[in-house]
Amino acid sequence: MSRIRTVKPELFSHEELYDAEKETGLPLRLAYIGLFTVADREGRFRYKPRTLKKDVLPYDEVDFERVLDALVTRGYLVRYTSATGEALAYIPTFTRHQHVNVKEPPSSLPSPDIEPEPESPASQGPPRDDDACGTRDDPRAHLGTGTGTGTGTGKGTKPKTDGDDKRTGTLDAAGVSVAIIGWERERKKAARGVSPSNPTVIDLAALGLSRDELRAAYDDAVASRLADDDPTPVNAGFVRTFVEKRRNPPKPTPRDDWRRSESGISRRASELGIAPRPGESFDALRERVSAAERRNGAHP
Repeated sequence: MSRIRTVKPELFSHEELYDAEKETGLPLRLAYIGLFTVADREGRFRYKPRTLKKDVLPYDEVDFERVLDALVTRGYLVRYTSATGEALAYIPTFTRHQHVNVKEPPSSLPSPDIEPEPESPASQGPPRDDDACGTRDDPRAHLGTGTGTGTGTGKGTKPKTDGDDKRTGTLDAAGVSVAIIGWERERKKAARGVSPSNPTVIDLAALGLSRDELRAAYDDAVASRLADDDPTPVNAGFVRTFVEKRRNPPKPTPRDDWRRSESGISRRASELGIAPRPGESFDALRERVSAAERRNGAHP
């Protein structure tokens, strides 16, 4: 059932959403607006691409499943599954920007266990003073009351507000997703492939990362992108590379490793002020350098 919803003027000049539309060649802006009318008062709806297309873009020859996937991977939508296995989705910042009629019935769909609210694209442009919610530095919030109603999980599950496992202090997949999306938005980047259901995000969360450890690896990944002059957004797989580098740093090279290569022999000879003789082999030079170290009492 379609509903009357509010569309802010800023949405039509939203650069990130426009860039995503140009990149994919899909009608993301119109589809995104159309999903407002499909969502219930908590921003939730059943994730049925064929049905949604009939409600949102009935006359367009477009693969609406691709449209939905593009919105999910960029953080405009979040998919989740009910306790009964029903595919659902919600618009993360829906309740911040919609003033729902009090007569509209409560949501009949269960709330997700975790409901991250990434800053930016779903916020429909720069927030006004009355929209501010302090999520730029810590892009975490939640929708609804966490009580749920109707057919789903009955009493529902109270959502975690930050994606952290309080018992271990580590981030789950939703927490990892929200963090990377938020940090990339601060760089004016539209993160791709970092939804909570993405396998690379799940694998990254399985490493048991604290927010600080994730941030350190993310900063390393950004530094690598900048050093390579690579404008590509940082994704979970790339961040994982730097998590593993930090957890398994290269072992320091032993001082005596110079003996194993010609460049090492030349370097050590130069350090000791020993010049190669004309026609001298590296084996002979190595012996002279070793003898000099023994005479000088130098440690290899």
